[in-house]
Amino acid sequence: MTRLSRVLLAIASVLLLGAFLFPLWRIDLIAPQYPEGLGMLIRVNTVSGIKPNDLANINGLNHYIGMKPIEPDAIPELRIMPWIVVGLAAFGLLGAALGARRLLYGWLGGFVTLAVVGLIDFWRWEYDYGHNIDFEHAIIKVPGMTYQPPLIGTKQLLNFTAASWPALGTLCLGVAFALGVAALVVARRRGASVKRASVAMAVAVAACAPPGPQAIADKGKSCDYCRMTISDERFGGQLITRKGKVFAFDAIECLASYYLQNRPAGDSGSLWVADFANPGHWIEASNAVFVRNDAHQSPMGLNLVAFSADADKAATGQIQGSILRWQQVLALVQRQRDSGSAVRTAQGDVIVSPSGPIRTLTQGLQAATSGARVVVKAGVYREPTIMVNRPVVIVGEPGAVLESDQGRQILTVQADDVTVRGLELRHVATSFVDDRAAIRVQDATNCVIENNTIEDGFFGIYLARVDRCRVAGNRLHASKAKESASGNGIHLWTSNHITVDGNEITGHRDGIYLEFVHESDVRDNISEGNLRYGMHFMYSDDCRYVANTFRQNGSGVAVMYTKRIEMTDNRFEDNWGAASYGLLLKEILEPALRGNHFTRNTVGLLVDGATRLHADSNDFVDNGWGVRLLASAQDGAFTANEFVGNTFDVATNSRESTTTFAGNYWEDYRGYDLNRDGVGDVPYHPVRLFSLLVAQNEPVLIALRSPFVALLDVAERVLPSLTPEMLADASPAMRRLR
Repeated sequence: MTRLSRVLLAIASVLLLGAFLFPLWRIDLIAPQYPEGLGMLIRVNTVSGIKPNDLANINGLNHYIGMKPIEPDAIPELRIMPWIVVGLAAFGLLGAALGARRLLYGWLGGFVTLAVVGLIDFWRWEYDYGHNIDFEHAIIKVPGMTYQPPLIGTKQLLNFTAASWPALGTLCLGVAFALGVAALVVARRRGASVKRASVAMAVAVAACAPPGPQAIADKGKSCDYCRMTISDERFGGQLITRKGKVFAFDAIECLASYYLQNRPAGDSGSLWVADFANPGHWIEASNAVFVRNDAHQSPMGLNLVAFSADADKAATGQIQGSILRWQQVLALVQRQRDSGSAVRTAQGDVIVSPSGPIRTLTQGLQAATSGARVVVKAGVYREPTIMVNRPVVIVGEPGAVLESDQGRQILTVQADDVTVRGLELRHVATSFVDDRAAIRVQDATNCVIENNTIEDGFFGIYLARVDRCRVAGNRLHASKAKESASGNGIHLWTSNHITVDGNEITGHRDGIYLEFVHESDVRDNISEGNLRYGMHFMYSDDCRYVANTFRQNGSGVAVMYTKRIEMTDNRFEDNWGAASYGLLLKEILEPALRGNHFTRNTVGLLVDGATRLHADSNDFVDNGWGVRLLASAQDGAFTANEFVGNTFDVATNSRESTTTFAGNYWEDYRGYDLNRDGVGDVPYHPVRLFSLLVAQNEPVLIALRSPFVALLDVAERVLPSLTPEMLADASPAMRRLR
């Protein structure tokens, strides 16, 4: 082996260790309910989520469809692979040190074997997880459906799009292999020209290099600072990070503002500006000459254009104005940011007005400093999605309307300590790709969204990965005809310590939706006339629901897969339909229901899989079924509740139950109280014999008012042993309790 081939092999062997620094493979899952996506990173020694909670969320979803949880410690390959990679790297370094071509052949052969076996094993791992489904315990069962993600590429799995691609660690391995092949070519040709090896190495390095500037005024691309659509790239700029990500800007001042606002401590990559005299050509900002001249109106009003240094004499001869260099541009933009170019009140408020100098909320936010108040005057404002990326208070005066531009999301908050108050937001279009919202808050804390009106939104208010935020006093109304075309009114995902207070929601898919939300309060809201649920929440532990009204919704309120909830003084009213109920408790641990009112529902309370339910002081009035207890309910207790005017007070599908009843008032109780202590002297059996027949064959309900059913009721009073003994109230109240 020549000296060059030995160096190439040594570099290739060291690059193998990149498998320990970077993930080998990446799997992304995108769905409407997860617009930010979920993802896994396959590393040489473990499997992790792309975001902190992704792997736990994926395992939670796997529970729905019966897939095994992904547990890195249970995958033996993850313990073996690190040793194989280290061994291959050491073998390559030994070959480079000894200069033996046979060792180079062995290294390449081992590399190919490792790659082929690794890909086959990875495919088998995906196959096992995607095909070995526990259908017996799966909640969602789709006959014939398997859930194996693709090895490479994309695939639709129910409503998720799964994408599987090699990651940076695999790229390092690919470069290492290319260098190994180059080493072999050099070794075989010995003293021959090494140009081809050099080219191979250059190509490998170039494959990892970030891209250069791109065309930005196409496909409706928006500025990454002001969010306005880029229509003329002659005024534009680009920031390209060291990892190759491109941020595009519609004006030089937007590039400068973004750089000043997000300036890192180290190298941020490269900054580029468009050559005004040579459209399509880009110049590094540090090498450009900038001219400020009012004759050329830039999109954001600072009127800056750039020229290459070689053309500065000709350019400045054609265009008169102030000549600046990049550092002077940064200083100018910083002065503009410090002083603010908007009209301000004596209190320092930034004023946005249809007839003033600042005519869009986007411009007002750019002019506002952290902590400022932005006042939006009456008028209709239509602009691309508005980005809030610093702490501000946005206040709409009566008549201030933000209308969606082409159906897009209206307002996105990505900063802490933001308040949005008093605005009217309209017309967010349905999307089957992303969850567009009138107001979206993500990755933020201490936000306040209050006293806004949202008309015809897809999603109304959407909070994702937020903490300690308050959503209060908002009015949300939608008018979509189908569930599939409608989003949720107030949607909370992966958030903690949220207060949802005093809102009114109508016409959405779900009025209020919570998923992976903890230690939060939902109180004093009115959710009515929604297409599916008045409220729907899953995996949301330790939350409280107080004094809410859920009325005339498609299926009432559904609570699923949650621990330790408190529901107090809520009203569940007028939820009628073949599959409707006031409240569904599905697979719940230790729920507490106190002082709630279940009135005129097909089923007041449906209990399926709840453990240690405590229901006391609730009213069940004029329902079809007051309470339906399925056999999966365990160790519940009903005390001091009132059952009045229900067709069936209690129904069950089992003759055995661990749920108890004590001290409840039953309108149909016909017992006596000889000692006049207010407690009946004989037990009451609330489960009618006819209800057991209905549980087995619902069409017999047609005989509800027939003499035959009346005879069954008489027989039950004479022989109460015909119905479940455990579902008897041994101390029924003689008088109403409230």
